[in-house]
Amino acid sequence: MSFGEKPGFHHLHIHIVPRMASFTDAQAGVGVFGFLQVPETEMVSAERRDRLAEQLRPRIGAGLLPGGHPR
Repeated sequence: MSFGEKPGFHHLHIHIVPRMASFTDAQAGVGVFGFLQVPETEMVSAERRDRLAEQLRPRIGAGLLPGGHPR
């Protein structure tokens, strides 16, 4: 999905979602956002999400911008 066509949007926002073999057809595409409806006790902690993002940053940035630095 891209919502960048709306005036005032000057960035690209993406969601990176692993496609697990256990996903059902209902969990594909936008259905993956249903995972946001789980109880907070089943969610990945904010600290773990931050660590994952930091681990992904150089891998994603390296392929997007010279020098691998996200803007």
